[in-house]
Amino acid sequence: MPGRKSFDYSELNGLGDVKATVELGGFVEYYPVDWFRTRGELRQGIGGHHGAVADLSADFIVPVIQRLIVSAGPRFTWESTQATAPYFSVEGIQALSSGLPMFDAKGGAHSFGFGGQVSYRFNPQWEVHAYVEYERLLGDSAHSPLVTLRGSPNQTTVGIGASYSFDFKIR
Repeated sequence: MPGRKSFDYSELNGLGDVKATVELGGFVEYYPVDWFRTRGELRQGIGGHHGAVADLSADFIVPVIQRLIVSAGPRFTWESTQATAPYFSVEGIQALSSGLPMFDAKGGAHSFGFGGQVSYRFNPQWEVHAYVEYERLLGDSAHSPLVTLRGSPNQTTVGIGASYSFDFKIR
């Protein structure tokens, strides 16, 4: 996760910076049928937060043409207190500096939403993709004064990317 700089947005004035976080973990995908994928991810933060994050998703997969695929489905994220607090808590000095009330954010259900992706595979190794995701913050993330007084529980993310798949064999 990128860091959060208090000078980047006026809404963050007085809240201090949060360092960038590297999240290490893994995932499991299961396809009960060719056109439906379920996925679970578990990650541990190192840096700006030191908590655990779990993502669950399911996607309906529709091949439009041979190399073009559209997929979409529901999303859910759970975070530990150590992952939530650096971004949504407001401590004493931060409250005085920012004008927001103090708030001690705890972990739990973080968000639910919906995501969609379009991907195009050039060859077995290279793929490009674009995605959009909407999430609604839940629990303490949604109840933080940073969100209720200066932000919104509705969040949208868009992105583009490219992937290269390595092909190696172990004998």
